[in-house]
Parts: sequence; structure tokens; C-alpha cells
Amino acid sequence: MNIAIIGCGFIGEKRAKALRGQHKLVVCCDTNLARAESLAARYPGAAATTDWAAAAAWPDVDIVCVATVHKALPEVTLAAVVAAKHVLVEKPAARRAAELEPVVEACARTGHWFGLGSIIAIIGRFGKRGRLSIPARWGR
Repeated sequence: MNIAIIGCGFIGEKRAKALRGQHKLVVCCDTNLARAESLAARYPGAAATTDWAAAAAWPDVDIVCVATVHKALPEVTLAAVVAAKHVLVEKPAARRAAELEPVVEACARTGHWFGLGSIIAIIGRFGKRGRLSIPARWGR
């Protein structure tokens, strides 16, 4: 599957490493272009951008990993779901539960999923031995 990472800091880099060749990193996005370019340079063919809305709607992306600052998590997650992408959003996903209500509603409308990730819990919930495993129901 094709992946976008929005937020290329510590957690974004960990998410990219967890792909381990199982999936293709297509676009890296960060408010700091140098950081996005640095991550993209390690993954052949990956683009770098500072435009999170474009990354969330990138045409050939299947799954968006959102690892931004807390205040941006729900907005970026919602944009990706509305753009018909599945989303793995880093904890806490929002500052208040009410911020996630539009995300849940958009998932119901689009049939796409969002999952809450914690880099610490990725082994037990989303993968094995640090690999990012994509649930079969997210396949094409």
C-alpha cells in the first residue's frame, strides 16, 4: 500500500522505519521542508512537501499516517478521511473527544477507517516486531 506521512519528526520517522519495505512511502510532509526532504530522500520516489492538505489527498496514497502536533491531529485526520484515505493517527488524536466527532462521521460516510496509534504500542496493536501491519480490510 502507498503511504503518506504527515509530520516527519521523531514519530514520523519511526512510522517510516516500520514500513520496512512492506509498503511504499509516497509523500513526506512537514512544516519544515528540510525535515520532509530528509525523510523522503531515504525512500526512493518519495516526494516532500509542506502542504499537509495536498499530502492528505495525494492521488496514489492509500493510508495517511498523521504524526503532527496535537492541535493539528483532528484537522489533518479529517481531511485525509474526507479525501478517501485510511488514517493511522498518533495519540492522543485530539485534545478533546468532541474534536473527533467529525472524523467518526466522515468514516461512516466514506467507509474508510482511522486508527489510533502509539509508537510504544505499535508492536501489540498494529504490527509485530516493529513492523507496520496494514489490516486486510484496508486493502483495495
